[in-house]
Parts: sequence; C-alpha cells; structure tokens
Amino acid sequence: MGIKIVTSINRISFSIAQIEQDLKEHADNGKKITDLEHRLDLHIQDYVNRKDTITLLIGQTKEVMEHRTNRLYTSMKDIENYLQLQETFKIREFQDLHKMEEDNPFD
Repeated sequence: MGIKIVTSINRISFSIAQIEQDLKEHADNGKKITDLEHRLDLHIQDYVNRKDTITLLIGQTKEVMEHRTNRLYTSMKDIENYLQLQETFKIREFQDLHKMEEDNPFD
C-alpha cells in the first residue's frame, strides 16, 4: 500500500510539473500574440497614413489640372475674341472645354 501511495504522489507531482510547464508556454504565447497585435496595429496605421497622403496628393493634382484647364480655356477665349475683333481670321468652332467638364473627364 505504501508503494501505491508513493506512485500516486509521484504521478500527481509529475502532472503538476506538466501543468506548470504548459502554463509557462501559454503565457509566452500570449506575450507573442500581444507583440504581433501591436506590430499589426503599427502597420495598419502606416497604411492609413499613406492612403491619406496619396488621396491628398491626387486631390491636389486634380485641382491643379482643373485650374490649368480653366486658364487655357480663358486664354483661348481671349485669343478668339481678339481675332474676331481683327476681322482678318475666321474662327472655327472648337470643342467647348466647359462641356467636357460636365462629363467629368478627371473623375
């Protein structure tokens, strides 16, 4: 009977040691998961920042293109009016850029 008690105590001690080792492994895995979540959050924030920057740059480029198109349109109208006053040139019809804007070519 004494041997059975010792054997049972040894099994219980071994089981406790295994449980402690498993708990340590799970605690280490928890720390690894926390670190990975933190790194993922950093990458997501970096992506959001880059996306916002690119969206801003695209918007600025669109504004510049629209501004230059409007300046070109105004210059062409000024030249057309000047030439019509001279009466030496006949102005042909050209595609109206403001009609193009209604079609939103830059969107």
